[in-house]
Amino acid sequence: MASIGLARAFDGTRYRVTTPAGAVTLVPGRRCPALDRQLAAGEMLLVLTAWNPRGRQAARAVNRVRQRLLEARLRRRGHAWWPAVNAPGDPVWEEPSLAVPTRRPLEIAVLARRFAQAAVLVQRRGRPARVVMLGSGIARL
Repeated sequence: MASIGLARAFDGTRYRVTTPAGAVTLVPGRRCPALDRQLAAGEMLLVLTAWNPRGRQAARAVNRVRQRLLEARLRRRGHAWWPAVNAPGDPVWEEPSLAVPTRRPLEIAVLARRFAQAAVLVQRRGRPARVVMLGSGIARL
């Protein structure tokens, strides 16, 4: 998928997150007051996955192994996460993901990049969710 096509796909995706207080759906360009209440001051949420690197479909078994490796890296670095699903409307591209509440967003974005991800979803308290493409936008977190 070309980068413009990828950006459109990410913007059209719904990000379903299961938080301790219940499920929320994050939509690029929209605020989520239910999530705002769950983030601490100065914290933001980044949604990332290890599935389908570079926007190319990988075998499910490969994706599962990559996701477990991502979880292990987050755990070793002291990050907690909530389960999430990237739901673009096409079940073939639906991906399990991780929603990480953090005060260290750059660290999470760099990790996503190491797992060959093109973008992360960023949700700051009181602001609309936005997709950040990791090619050049990593500094705009």
